[in-house]
Amino acid sequence: MAILNIQTQQPTGLAGVNPAFIYIETNDTLAEVLATGYLTDSALQGFVFLNSQSALVSTSDSGNQVLQVVVSAGLIVSLVAPDVVIDDLTVDELTLGSSGNAGLLDIYPATASKGRVRIIATDNTGNTLTTLTNAAMGQASVISIPDPGASTANIILSKGATSPQTMSTGLTLTGASSDFQTLGGGDILAGTSGAAGSVFSYPATVTTGRIEMRGVSNAADYTVTVANASHGQSTVYSIPDVGAATGQVLVKTAALVDGQLIKASGTAGKTVGAGFSLLANTTAAYGGGGTSNAFTATGLTTASIVTASILTSTNAVSIAKVVPTANTLTITFSADPGASTTVSYIAISAAV
Repeated sequence: MAILNIQTQQPTGLAGVNPAFIYIETNDTLAEVLATGYLTDSALQGFVFLNSQSALVSTSDSGNQVLQVVVSAGLIVSLVAPDVVIDDLTVDELTLGSSGNAGLLDIYPATASKGRVRIIATDNTGNTLTTLTNAAMGQASVISIPDPGASTANIILSKGATSPQTMSTGLTLTGASSDFQTLGGGDILAGTSGAAGSVFSYPATVTTGRIEMRGVSNAADYTVTVANASHGQSTVYSIPDVGAATGQVLVKTAALVDGQLIKASGTAGKTVGAGFSLLANTTAAYGGGGTSNAFTATGLTTASIVTASILTSTNAVSIAKVVPTANTLTITFSADPGASTTVSYIAISAAV
């Protein structure tokens, strides 16, 4: 691969006119042509090159290219792709750069010295095409890129065909108090395996704290899931203030029996059914006329253990005997207690 022909002489009538065109025929690729010092050997052979020259160069892979001649210190002569400034352009397709020769697009705002937006491609892992396109819109839309407050940032992407996007830095979704920031059709991941992450939720009032949800190391690679049971209504659950820097949420390890007490299982916040129920009640009034009465006591069984005391009575008597049966408490008094007699009782039962 080599330079086949160089023409630096200007046509008649254009001698000494700048800028000037020179012509170079080569079978090198554009990447080879753009290598630093590409024309240095030709300059040493007597060809004259000036910074005021532009070169029309034929290449083996990119056709004819208009390049800028650059003569630097030490007589190093190179060809570079010039920056192109276009105020208004309508084309069907625009290619910037070529394979092996990076191209970029700079877009300036209307106000001078207020920066620019640059679109540039970087190397893919293979010879693949990345396309940036819009979905079908139902209206004219202006989509703004927010200021990330940092020199580098990521654009949030929806889940791909194989895995979601991984962000090495924090993710903040902000909006008015009535706005909902929705991530649909997938999961929200905070952190990655080996790199801790948290989810923070702030209240409506400034400087009044936040709720944090985070994972800590398990004994092995286990997933801990917090999920709701099926509800028949909208429900708000509140976490009470434990009055200390640390607290525990009580949990059960198996289904509880309706009406039974619960008891601690260890000291880590686990609970289990206590195996019995506790009833505390006062009987209906007994009108007297005898030394024994069967009071209705819903929940009692023949196996219940009952402690009873006289709450009110007309006559000064004592309890001589207490006999529990199904939903009934039979009490024998030392004598006729008289009218308006009521009895308070506490009963421990294996089941309600």
